[in-house]
Amino acid sequence: NVTDVNGNVSTSSFAVTVTDNEVPLILDSPADISTGTDEGVCGATIDWNEPTADDNCQAVGLASDIQSGSLFEVGSTVVTYTVGDPSGNSAMVSFVVTITDGEAPTILDVPADVSIPTQEDVCGSVFDWTPPTITDNCQIATEESTQQPGDLFSVGITTVTYTATDDAGNSTSASFTVEVLDEEAPVIQGMPLDAVISVDLGICAAGHEWVEPSATDNCAVVSLGSDIPTGHLFELGSTVVTYTVEDSAGILTTSQFTVTVVDDEAPVISNVPDRVLANTAINECTEIAEWAAPIAEDNCELVSFTSSHTSGEPFPAGDTSVLLVATDASGNVSEIEFLVTVTDIQIPSIIGLPSDYTVVTEPGICGAVVAWDLPFAVDNCGVETLTSDIPSGSFMSPGITTVTYTAMDVNENILITSFDVTVVDLEFPEFITAPADVQLLSEPGLCDVVVEWAEVSATDNCEIELIESTHLSGDRFSLGITEVIISATDINGNVSIHSFAITVTDEELPLFTTVPLDITVENDLSVCGALVSWEEPVALDNCTIESLISDHMSGDLFEVGDTSVTYVILDSSGNTADTTFVVTVLDTEAPQLQGLPELIEASTDVGECTATVSWDLPEITDNCLVVNTMSTHVPGDIFPIGDTVVTYSGSDSADLVTTIAFLVTVSDQEQPQINSMPSNMTVSNDPGICGADVSWISPTAVDNCGVSNLTSDIENSSLFALGTTTVTYTATDIHGNSIDASFDVTVEDQELPILNGLPVSIQIGTDTDLCGATATWAAAEATDNCEVVDVTQTHISGDFFPVGETTVTYLVTDAAGNEASVSFAVQVTDVQGPVVTGLPDVIDAENTTGQCGSEITWEEPTIADACGEVTFNASHLSGEFFPVGDNEVAYTATDSAGNVTIATFIVSVRDTELPVITSVPENQVVVAPPGHCAAAVNWEQPTATDNCEITQLVTSFYSGMEYAVGTTTVIVVATDGGSNQVTASFQITVLDEEDPEIVGMPTDLTFTSEAGVCGASVSWIEPSGIDGCGLSSFESSHDPDSFFSVGTTVVTYVVTDTSGNSVSDNFT
Repeated sequence: NVTDVNGNVSTSSFAVTVTDNEVPLILDSPADISTGTDEGVCGATIDWNEPTADDNCQAVGLASDIQSGSLFEVGSTVVTYTVGDPSGNSAMVSFVVTITDGEAPTILDVPADVSIPTQEDVCGSVFDWTPPTITDNCQIATEESTQQPGDLFSVGITTVTYTATDDAGNSTSASFTVEVLDEEAPVIQGMPLDAVISVDLGICAAGHEWVEPSATDNCAVVSLGSDIPTGHLFELGSTVVTYTVEDSAGILTTSQFTVTVVDDEAPVISNVPDRVLANTAINECTEIAEWAAPIAEDNCELVSFTSSHTSGEPFPAGDTSVLLVATDASGNVSEIEFLVTVTDIQIPSIIGLPSDYTVVTEPGICGAVVAWDLPFAVDNCGVETLTSDIPSGSFMSPGITTVTYTAMDVNENILITSFDVTVVDLEFPEFITAPADVQLLSEPGLCDVVVEWAEVSATDNCEIELIESTHLSGDRFSLGITEVIISATDINGNVSIHSFAITVTDEELPLFTTVPLDITVENDLSVCGALVSWEEPVALDNCTIESLISDHMSGDLFEVGDTSVTYVILDSSGNTADTTFVVTVLDTEAPQLQGLPELIEASTDVGECTATVSWDLPEITDNCLVVNTMSTHVPGDIFPIGDTVVTYSGSDSADLVTTIAFLVTVSDQEQPQINSMPSNMTVSNDPGICGADVSWISPTAVDNCGVSNLTSDIENSSLFALGTTTVTYTATDIHGNSIDASFDVTVEDQELPILNGLPVSIQIGTDTDLCGATATWAAAEATDNCEVVDVTQTHISGDFFPVGETTVTYLVTDAAGNEASVSFAVQVTDVQGPVVTGLPDVIDAENTTGQCGSEITWEEPTIADACGEVTFNASHLSGEFFPVGDNEVAYTATDSAGNVTIATFIVSVRDTELPVITSVPENQVVVAPPGHCAAAVNWEQPTATDNCEITQLVTSFYSGMEYAVGTTTVIVVATDGGSNQVTASFQITVLDEEDPEIVGMPTDLTFTSEAGVCGASVSWIEPSGIDGCGLSSFESSHDPDSFFSVGTTVVTYVVTDTSGNSVSDNFT
């Protein structure tokens, strides 16, 4: 409606249509629900709070397809709620209910655990049971079992498990155990039998081996062993061997056999001498024989070892058998014997045997009668015989006759000794006939002649032994004069001589026996002739050929053609003869090529691998005439590198051809070239090293034919020592030509030397009595990367330094001139106090009589100091009274540096006055009580006085103590403070009046004399002597084991004590 100011109204309308497009809402809708099944049910009842609905207008018809409280099966179920409004709008909401089957199946009636034995010979047992019942809230999917009823179960515990699984995968297991017990014992088979064996050689035991037994078991054998292994060494006696087998169940079975070892081995006796040899002692027929003790050993136990004789016994001359017998514990016996041979080696002596002497044959007789004084023989055992081969007074021929005496003793020792009788024949033989001188001509064809003369004879007083001649009648004598010397020698060597001359002259001409035939030869090489040789003709002469000469000599040069040769022969007597033959020389020599080289060696032309080679043309000659020449190459040809054969040929008029070849060898002599060679280099040393690692750009090499290698004597980047080193590169081409090029590497040392070991500073005190000090320090160690050449210093260790500070400087220089200096300060402090002199070392004085001291005086000391003024004071003054004893007097001096010196000396006042002992006890004599070796004695203590003080009054023994038997001196010693002592003494005498005793005295003894002896050795247990104070001696007239003659003998024992008391006792 609209109204204007005038009240006019107009009306107009339109329609507004409101449409409800808003869907209703479902509020508090349950969320998704997940839960497990109810027990025993394959599902679950689910409750939830009902949702509500709301709408902008009005919600109508809220409902669900499944109601709360319904049973839901296992799985997921969708629950849907729907709601509408009056405008037809609707809404829907859903949630999921998921039921999970979490309940496992149930296994009922499971068998209980069971134990059963194994079946016989089986390692297990069959077991049967009723299977259990299986149920589930839903449905069983699978049923399984690890074993089935009626299965065979092995020994041990087996768990039988049943497993049930439902459709939801829930699984339940239930089990029981089946224990199979192995109660069957194992069995040992093939046990060894009992054995009886002998001991092994040399030991008291025996090794015994047997075949090992075996074992079986229904299950398994885990071990089979014995307490003693096969091959064991068994001791003597019986040993039980036990085998034990154990099966897998731990069940044991044992079996045994016995090994008995018997000792049937006899003892062994060793170290037995083969024979004991001894020689009789000088002048005796016996000797003591000794040998190393034989050893008896047994493999087991030796019970006895006896010998019929012992080493060290005297044995008579001859053989004595020694029998050794050894017996062991098993009764085995060994016997062995050896001989003791005592040899009488002392030969008899012959007394009075004449010395050698000489006699002369009697005149006209060939011998002399010789007589001498007869000798006699002696021997240690007795002389059996004394004989000589020649009796005294026998006739002896000239010469030496040995008279032999033979002495034989009763043991057949023989002494053969002799003397010589020389009968001398001094008569010479005489010749009966002797030949004169002879002159003859040589026989035809011979240079000698047979000469004969009458037989020469001679006579002699004895006998002509031989007649000798330098030549025999009928000998042949050579040309010239021969002296024949004849000597006649008698049988005793006396000789007579006769001589004569035989002169033989030769007048027969010599003869040729062989002469060369005519000779035809070819010319010698390069000569129109030939040197011709032949065997020299042989000349014969009845004597000797003096010379054989010819007009041509064998070996002369003969020209082509015929030449006559004549020989002339001369014998030693001047007789001559001659003969001639012809020599013909034929020309057969081919031409000669000369002047060709054997080898031409040429270098390649510059820059080329070939060479132009020239040579001189050869000279072709012939001993007669050259007609033709040819060659394969000419001088100036180009030749390749390597060997080329050049051949020349020439022929002579006889069509003889000569061919000669030579080699032309072209070699590459051109050196390669090295390029880009480094220049000389100068570098500094590497730190700490006397050298430097130097590198450079390596050069290259080229060659006319090719470079083989380029090397250097020092590798690039090598360490170079200090100084200049030449590096040389060598380039070698493919033909071995090489060239060197080098450059210098100079390493300079620019590193300073180092000085170690010097102190930072030295602080010392002054030396005694000096205003300064000698300072010492360890020698400095100068090091350098190269070499230290000099170390100088302003001061040396051991110099004297004044009080105060002084700087010491060291300068070290190395080989390169590098220098380094190090300094330190020496600080000298005055540490010596003033010196006090003139004090006495000690003043020794005696006390003033009756006083315990004395007044002492001395001269005042002198006090000085090495560096300055001194002040001093003294603890005592000269003239003071000093008590007995050592009193120190001290002077104290102080110098300007505050050093203090205290000098002291001792004033020793000696107390020389002896103390006085005023009372000493009297001497006493007492008797020791019975049964005692001492007595208690009392006395009053002594007293003493002194000028100073009695410090000690002692006695060597005490009053009331026990004193031993005898006299004891008691010494009283009084000592004062000055150690002066005075002594006094008295004596205590204790008498021992008690006799000693003999205990354990044997009773009288009666014995029967030993077999074959007029008495017996008697033994007894010796008695003992006792005394309270001690025995001086205990003696007996006889000792145990003494030999007693038949009859009654009194054995007396006497005992004496140290006091001289004595008693005796005896038995018979």
